[in-house]
Amino acid sequence: MSINLREAIAHNRKRKDLLREEIKETVQSTDFSHCKSFMSVFEKVYKLVRQRDIGMLTIQDITTEICIQNKIKIYDVYVNGNGPQNALKKIGMKEKYQYFEDTRGKKVYVKYVTLTDLKAFVQRYRYRNKDVQFSDPDWTNANEVENWLCSTLNKV
Repeated sequence: MSINLREAIAHNRKRKDLLREEIKETVQSTDFSHCKSFMSVFEKVYKLVRQRDIGMLTIQDITTEICIQNKIKIYDVYVNGNGPQNALKKIGMKEKYQYFEDTRGKKVYVKYVTLTDLKAFVQRYRYRNKDVQFSDPDWTNANEVENWLCSTLNKV
């Protein structure tokens, strides 16, 4: 599997060289075929790269790319970066948490919102702020919605 780490590299300030080589090699040589959900891929990627000082947003980007390449549908919007979190604050929405245990048995929390809940909050925000104009994303594509949170709602 050839993986595109462009977005992950952009979000990783410290270790761009490591992402390009060592981690790309590690991720590409790992079998993700048994993974059936975003969270199962996320957990596996986390356990592969976290000890190398790779942050949650970069792990989310790598996971998203793997899911896209393996045709794993992403049903929730994962909001581990400041951009989506700021957008949620703007519309008054709180994120939820999913978790798994790392290799030491410590709980690792991953922030997310459901597409349905987010769409409802955006509609309420639009109703309360009639003077604010913005286009809607494709509400069936969680990755596009996450990008839309950063690029559109943060500019409103």
